[in-house]
Amino acid sequence: MISIGKPWVLSGMARPEDALQRSVVALLKMYERQGLLLFHHVPNGGRMSVARGANLQRMGVRAGVADLEIQWNPGMVGYIELKAPGRIKKLSEKQKKWRDSMIAIGHRYTVADSLDKVEEALQEWGVI
Repeated sequence: MISIGKPWVLSGMARPEDALQRSVVALLKMYERQGLLLFHHVPNGGRMSVARGANLQRMGVRAGVADLEIQWNPGMVGYIELKAPGRIKKLSEKQKKWRDSMIAIGHRYTVADSLDKVEEALQEWGVI
């Protein structure tokens, strides 16, 4: 495993997976600086008003989309769904539908509850 500095502290975070996501983003930024990949977060979660939720749906936000999308050469795409460390939960039905749809069109998909599992997926996918 590559060291990316201090691990994020879980205390005081709204959701335990937020700390993991920040660590994963730090790792992905390191690989991005090396020219190995591009990535972005899909901000689907969180609490909001009914009006804001309806507006986001009209703008294309879709339930079930994974937390992170990664692109690398040659035209490959992968999705990472993050779960709280030590607490890999079952995917929701909408998450399963998104996963199955992405795999069906040739994209990669993983569920991870640790930085090590993210790195394992990146290695398996041939990104790093």
